[in-house]
Amino acid sequence: MFRVLVFAIPIILAVYALVDCVQTDDRAVRGLPKLVWVAVIALVWVVGPIAWLVVGRDRGKARPQASWRAGPAGGGQGPRPSGRVVAPDDDPEFLRQLGRDQDRRLRDEQSRRDRAAEPGTPDAPDDTDPGSGGDSPRR
Repeated sequence: MFRVLVFAIPIILAVYALVDCVQTDDRAVRGLPKLVWVAVIALVWVVGPIAWLVVGRDRGKARPQASWRAGPAGGGQGPRPSGRVVAPDDDPEFLRQLGRDQDRRLRDEQSRRDRAAEPGTPDAPDDTDPGSGGDSPRR
């Protein structure tokens, strides 16, 4: 078990440091350019990842987290001002939009029914032959 840990811990540490380095904003990288840090982490076993975690990144600057909202066509509308990720069912604006969409659909359906019920409108059923459904002439 000890032999496995001797190899697994440095690999896990290197992978974590490499992912952290790649995802870090360029302005938060200290000391060396980001590309050099990636090379140091990948090539200098154990010391490179530890150096990155200790000195490489400015830990005072938080990473910006963007939350994308789906628009009417499914495209992103941009990051939210709050900067935190919110599930759609917890987002009050998303739920309000769903309610507005449902109200609009109900109004449209009601207006279609009202137009169909008015005599003399193109949407009204033909009362001359109830068996034909108004699609074909009666023979």
